[in-house]
Amino acid sequence: FPDVVSGTYAVLATLAALRDREGSGHGQFIDLAMTECLMTLLTEPIFSYTTGGCAPIRDGNHHPQHAPHNVYRCAGDDQWVAIAVRTAAEWRGLCEAMGRADWQGDDRLAAPAGRKSVEPTLDDGVSAWASHRTKEDAAALLVQAGVPAAPVLNPREVVENPHLLDRGFIAAFDHPEVGSRHGAGIPWRVDGTIAGERRPAPLAGQYHREVLEQWLGMDDDEMQSLVNAGVLE
Repeated sequence: FPDVVSGTYAVLATLAALRDREGSGHGQFIDLAMTECLMTLLTEPIFSYTTGGCAPIRDGNHHPQHAPHNVYRCAGDDQWVAIAVRTAAEWRGLCEAMGRADWQGDDRLAAPAGRKSVEPTLDDGVSAWASHRTKEDAAALLVQAGVPAAPVLNPREVVENPHLLDRGFIAAFDHPEVGSRHGAGIPWRVDGTIAGERRPAPLAGQYHREVLEQWLGMDDDEMQSLVNAGVLE
């Protein structure tokens, strides 16, 4: 994961330097550390410690203020649904979807703090309800009731997800060596359309000539000297 994050940040830093060069005419030296890149994505624990001296505890999928907020086992082998209840409306929706009038009528559970104080009891109740349903059915019932919920998907289910396929995020790529493969695409749209060109990862040395000739201004003799020296194949 840090490899991907660091590479993305390196591209952004390079683009920023190139943009600055267009105005100033000067190049820049970019210093980028993988650990520092990763730490920018650890916002909550770092902010918690630097502002209040609190070191977060390992708490699974629970939330520090809200409950129920967890993943719950559903019918089937290793099948789970993710549920998050934060507002009064979401709490009512959960109670109605589960048929728990007793929870809805309990004033002690009306506020987040009250629900958080009995979190194990709520987790047990939601788990019992979810265990008799598929993760898709459980999520659909809750979403219909206004509760944030989603089935936890394995890699195959992600690649075959109808919504992601319809959006074009999961698409086929033709690679000259391995053939057609499905993979994740570009995760943003510009004016409703996919931004950028879909293409597979380049082969080793595929763009040597383009980079050295068009970007660095090397001629054939210079490139051949690199081949002779074993720098390029």
